[in-house]
Amino acid sequence: MQREAESLRREPGGARPTLRRTAADVAVIALLVAIVTGISATAPASTYAHAQRYQIDCVLDAIHNGRWLLPRSQSRGLDRKPPLYIWLDAPIVMLTGVCDDIVFRVPTMAATLLTGLMIYSLGRRWHDRRVGLLAAALFLTAAHMGKLAFMALTDMLLTCTITAAVLCADRVLYHRAGVRRRGLWIVGFWLAMIVGALAKGWGLVNGCLVGGTLLLASGLRNGLRTPRPRAGWRRRLGDCIRLLWRRWRRDAAAMRLPLGLAACLLLLTQLYVAMARVGGESFLRVVYVEFWQRLTGVGESPPGGTSVPPIVQLLYYDFPVSVFVIGAFFLVSPRLWLRGSGPILLPLCWIAAVMVPFSVSHGFRPDYMAPCYPAMALLGAWAVIRLADAPADRRRRLSPLRHAFAAPAVTLAVFWLLLPLNLLLKPYMSRDLYQVIRVPVEMPEATRWTIVALMPAGILLLLLIVRASLSWRIRQLAMLTVVAMLGMLFMDRHMLCRHASTLDGETMRQFARQIEPVVGAQPCCLAGMDHTTVPLYLGRWGERILPPADPAVQLNESSARWIVVSQRGLVEIGAARVDPKGRYRFKVGKTEYAYAPDPASLGRVHLTSPRPVKFAEIGEFYLIELKPRPIVLPGRPVDVKSLLRGESDEDLEGG
Repeated sequence: MQREAESLRREPGGARPTLRRTAADVAVIALLVAIVTGISATAPASTYAHAQRYQIDCVLDAIHNGRWLLPRSQSRGLDRKPPLYIWLDAPIVMLTGVCDDIVFRVPTMAATLLTGLMIYSLGRRWHDRRVGLLAAALFLTAAHMGKLAFMALTDMLLTCTITAAVLCADRVLYHRAGVRRRGLWIVGFWLAMIVGALAKGWGLVNGCLVGGTLLLASGLRNGLRTPRPRAGWRRRLGDCIRLLWRRWRRDAAAMRLPLGLAACLLLLTQLYVAMARVGGESFLRVVYVEFWQRLTGVGESPPGGTSVPPIVQLLYYDFPVSVFVIGAFFLVSPRLWLRGSGPILLPLCWIAAVMVPFSVSHGFRPDYMAPCYPAMALLGAWAVIRLADAPADRRRRLSPLRHAFAAPAVTLAVFWLLLPLNLLLKPYMSRDLYQVIRVPVEMPEATRWTIVALMPAGILLLLLIVRASLSWRIRQLAMLTVVAMLGMLFMDRHMLCRHASTLDGETMRQFARQIEPVVGAQPCCLAGMDHTTVPLYLGRWGERILPPADPAVQLNESSARWIVVSQRGLVEIGAARVDPKGRYRFKVGKTEYAYAPDPASLGRVHLTSPRPVKFAEIGEFYLIELKPRPIVLPGRPVDVKSLLRGESDEDLEGG
C-alpha cells in the first residue's frame, strides 16, 4: 500500500510535483472559488430563503444581546443548529460594521475554499496532481455547489470538517505519513470531529458519517478473503467477522479511539450541559425537533419526505460529476471495487457512508448529500484521467465511454445557445409561455449582455468540445465541462432561479437601504416582517407587533416612532379591510382572499418598496411614522398563516 501510494504521488515521467506547480494549483482553486461565489454574490439576493435569515438573525442576537452560547432568532426562537457559524460570523460583522450578503457568508466561502484545497490534497495523495486539481475544479462547479458555496447555512462547514477528518485519518491509516508526524494527524482528526460537532448535527451526524467511512474503508481495503479458507459458509462467515474485527481494532488503536472519544465527550458534554441549563425546555425542544422528528417522522411538525430516491437526487444535484462517477465503474474490474488495490474503494466507502444513513432518515433534503460531494469529485476526476491515459489498444473498446463523458459538456453548450433566447424573445412571448419560462422582471444591462454573449460563446464551446472528444483529449474535455458549468451557474443564479425571476431578495435589500438613513438608530416596530430580511440588513432587531395579542394595545404602549410593515402585516394586525378590489390578494386552493390595506391608519407613509414581494405572500413594504396615540385599527386581525395551510417553515426554506 505504501509503495503504491509513492508511485501514485509521482507525475507522469517520474517527477514529483514542484512547489511552484503546487502554488499554481492552489491559485487556480482559489480563482475558481472566487468565480463561483462571485456569480452568486452579484446575482439577486437570496438571503430570505433556505432558512438563511434565521441563521443571520442569530448572529445579530449574539452581537446585540450577548447570547453567544444559545443564540436566538427573533421570529423562530432558539437556534436549531450548533453555534459554530454564529461564532465565526458575528466577529466579522462586528469588525466590519457591515450587514450585507457577502459578510453574512464569509464562513461558508472560507469553508468552500478549504474543502477545495483538501480535495486537491487527497486527490494528489491517492492518485496524482492532475486528479487532485481536476477533482477540486469539478467539486466547485457541480450544479448544487452553485448554491451551497454562497449560502449562510451550516452545510459547507459540516462538509469541510468531514473532509478534514477523512484527510487526517487517511494520513494515519491508508496513505501513511511519517511516524513522527502521525501524532499531529491524529490530533487534527479529533479537532476536526469536535469542530464538526459544533458545525451541524451536535456530534451525532459527523460521528456517524466519518465513522461509517472509516469502518467500511478499514474493513474492506484488503478484501475479505481469509488466509486459510475453510469449508462451510458458517465457518467462512465467522472467519470474515474475526478478520474485520482485527482490522477495526488495529485501526482504532492507531487513531487513539478511546482517548479521542473521551476527550470529545468530555468537552462536548460540558458544553451541552451548559446549554441545557441556559436553554431549559427550549433546548430540549430543539433536540426533539432536530433528532427525534427527523429520525422517526412523527411529532407535531415532522419534516416532509420526498418521493424521489436519494441516489437519483445525488445524480441530479451533483451533475456533471455524477456522469464521470458512473463511468468510473466501467474503468475498473468489479472484483477490484472493494479491494485495497482498487482505486475507487475509499471514495466509494465515503459516498456510501453518507447516503445510506440519510436515505433511511425521514425528511431527506438535497443539502444532506453535501458531505459526499468531495468523494464524488475525487472518483469522477480519477475516471477522467484514467480514460485520458488509456492505452491505444483499449481506446476503441472505451470509445462509447468517451462520448458519454462528452455528453454533459455538449448539453451545457446547447443550453448556452438556447437559454439566452428567453431574453431576446421576451417581448414576443405569450402570457402563458412567459409564466412557464422564467424571465426576470428586471435585469442590469451588464448581466443582460453577458447572458446574450453566451450564445456565440456557446457555438465556440460546442466546437471545442466536439474536437476534444474526437481527438481523445479527455482532460481538455473535462476542463471545458468546468467552463460550461460556470456559464450555466451564471445563467441559473442571474436568470433562471426564483430569486432572479421575482427579485424578492433585491426588493428587501433595496428597501432596507432606503429606510436606513431615515430611521437611523431610532426605535421602530415590525409587523409582518418575520419572513423578510429587511431587519437583518438594518443590522438590528425591532419591536414586534404580533397577534393574538391586541395589536392596537401593543402599538399604543410602544414608544417607537416608526413602524416597518408589509401588506401581509397590515392584514395580520387589522390595518386592512376585506375588499373584492383590494390590492393584497392570496389564494388558498380555489378561494381568493382580497384585502385593502390601510397604512394611513397607522400614520404617515414615508417610503414604499419598489415592488411587491411574492415570497410568503408578503406584498409591499411601508415605512410609516406612527401618528400620536391612541392608534385605532380599522379591522380585526387576520391569521394569514393559518389561511395559507400549505405554508410551513420547511416549505418556506425551499429554493
